[in-house]
Amino acid sequence: DLRKFRKVGKEKRKEMTTMQTEYRREINQNYLIICQSDEEEIDHFQSKMLMTQKWNHLAACTENVINGKNVFYYDINSIISLPGYYGARKMRKDDIVRLIRQLEEAIEELSEYLMDEGNILFAPEYIYFDMGKKEYRFIYYPESQHDNRSAGERITPLLDFILEKTDDGDSEATELI
Repeated sequence: DLRKFRKVGKEKRKEMTTMQTEYRREINQNYLIICQSDEEEIDHFQSKMLMTQKWNHLAACTENVINGKNVFYYDINSIISLPGYYGARKMRKDDIVRLIRQLEEAIEELSEYLMDEGNILFAPEYIYFDMGKKEYRFIYYPESQHDNRSAGERITPLLDFILEKTDDGDSEATELI
């Protein structure tokens, strides 16, 4: 039964969201803004690649330097975060498969440009869905010394979210999980 695991996952996600972020609306644009903290070092190669390439599954991003800190502006116009989209709805098998496939495509695309896939933010609030295109957009934060957790530990918030939001009535989805 998936329900007994859902509460634990929700508590873990709350512990892992300590980045300096804010949301801003300017004229006709919405941004997720991530500001470099004192402890973080930005990988300038990855930052430059993030800004100059057209990515299929990453949110478009611009960078400014304010008071010596790198500030990343992610374009989240016309897309909605996973918790926003799945707030009152459940994930069915097709939703889960689409999310995993597009995450895999994003990782493959990053590897083509020698980018560190460990810099994808896996917390559900940093994964967005374009309802019109039925595509996911991931936030890539080019920190050079990201946490020392294993890949499995880093993706845990997303897996917990999927587990929590899986439609118990969709037997294919529960079998997939």
